[in-house]
Amino acid sequence: MSTVKNEVIKLIQEMPEESTLADIMAELYFKQKVEHNLFNFSI
Repeated sequence: MSTVKNEVIKLIQEMPEESTLADIMAELYFKQKVEHNLFNFSI
């Protein structure tokens, strides 16, 4: 399994059971933005 897929599965598993699809998408969007900005900062 890919690292990204494992990270997404872990993120979802750590969220509350009552999380909605919108909550999951917001977390994924936030994670992507943070990682993108950290990557750009290190260049």
